[in-house]
Amino acid sequence: MNTQTLPAPSEQWLTLTGEDLPKEVGQLQPGKVAALAELFIPFMQQVVELRKDAMDIEVTDEADAGGMRQARELRLAIKNIRVDADKIRKDEKQFSLITGRMVDFFGRSIRELAEVTENHLKEQETYAERMEAARLAELKNRREEELFPYVAEGMTFSNLDTMGEDEFQRLLQDTKDAHTFREQKRQEEEAARIAQEKAEAEERERLRTENEKLRAEAAARVEQEKQKLAAENEKAAESASREVAMREQARQDDAKAPRFALWQFFQEEHGLTLKDGQLDDIVAAVERYQKAVAASQPF
Repeated sequence: MNTQTLPAPSEQWLTLTGEDLPKEVGQLQPGKVAALAELFIPFMQQVVELRKDAMDIEVTDEADAGGMRQARELRLAIKNIRVDADKIRKDEKQFSLITGRMVDFFGRSIRELAEVTENHLKEQETYAERMEAARLAELKNRREEELFPYVAEGMTFSNLDTMGEDEFQRLLQDTKDAHTFREQKRQEEEAARIAQEKAEAEERERLRTENEKLRAEAAARVEQEKQKLAAENEKAAESASREVAMREQARQDDAKAPRFALWQFFQEEHGLTLKDGQLDDIVAAVERYQKAVAASQPF
């Protein structure tokens, strides 16, 4: 069938099947749609014609051999149409896939070459811009390096690459002045801290020395008290010892007095010199006599 004699494919398909073509058909060229319709609509027409006879066959009796034979013949005829149409579908799809790959190949080749060329031209086109960006980046880095020794932690700057040189020099000087002020303040605080630590250390040393002196004085007083107490105890002991000795001497003197009196009596009255043993016997006899006299006195 000539494509020029075909009615609009969508109308013919709708007439045959009762359904319209997919909406994607609008994205294809009319000639492409007509060519595909010329391939597949004839198969659909044959199926539709044979379907009329097929739907009239209704076998209800096992003895209806003619009906069953006719059903087989129509089924095989429709199967052949389906197989032939599917073969064309596969061929067309394979062709479409190959066509798609070729389209991709040509398109990719053009795109890659064009992009390389465009990139080259873009570099030439933006040369001045890139040089200016590099100059500004270098200027920013240089200014950051100049500012770095004087910048406080957390401090940031903006527009270093776009500000004028006079403005940057003022910023640099202000940053240096602020750094000098911070450094002086830090040194003053450090000196004050060192002075305070020194004063505290000296005060601790003074307190330590004073405490040691007080402890030494207290120990000396304790030692003096101990020595004084020891001396007093020694003096008291000596005094007590002397008192005991005196008492013992007095006792001994008292005990010797009768013996001496007896010795003196016999020496002076009778011219006798008695020995200690003789005196002891006489003293013992006198004591017995005294006890006997005391015991014989009535109460």
